[in-house]
Amino acid sequence: DKHYGEGEITSEQEARDRIRDEIRQFYLRQSEGLLFRDFQEFLMEKNRPQLELPDAFMKRWLQWSDEQNTAELIDKDYENFADSLRWSLIRGKLARQFEIKVTTDEIRAGFAERIKTYMGGAFGDPMLLERTIDRLIQDEKQVESVVEDLTSDKLFERIKEEVSVTPKPIGNEEFQEVVRKVREEQAAKQQAHEHDHEH
Repeated sequence: DKHYGEGEITSEQEARDRIRDEIRQFYLRQSEGLLFRDFQEFLMEKNRPQLELPDAFMKRWLQWSDEQNTAELIDKDYENFADSLRWSLIRGKLARQFEIKVTTDEIRAGFAERIKTYMGGAFGDPMLLERTIDRLIQDEKQVESVVEDLTSDKLFERIKEEVSVTPKPIGNEEFQEVVRKVREEQAAKQQAHEHDHEH
């Protein structure tokens, strides 16, 4: 009752089944995250030639838009910025092509999911949850973030329908090694980014 809420679990077997399902969902989210990352890298690589950016102009604009952006900092961060912009353009084009839309109800559900995740899976008072969502939905940046996530999720599901995905069973240790390598790559990029901002 403490973790899942009053009356949600009534037996040890139900608790075991629920925990097993949560573990399965955890690994599914991780594997789908890796698959989405592979899709993203593939699409970025295939579309890079068509998405040449006016680099000199973009660098000047970045320096003009934020006084803290020095020429040196922009040079070091520019590729990450450019890739982020390219992905945004690709995602937008695919969202239009697949007619992906995000409704207000989906945004509210997205906020509810975020809140529940933050609170450890349970949120006792439904009225308090609704009031919290009502407050969050007033924040344009918060809404934009949820819409981006929902659009990416829908896009991922749509891409999976368009391509042939062959599941490859692997053991837990091998899977964890793949996840570890990806996290190390991301951490190294983040650390390099933070190091560059310090200088």
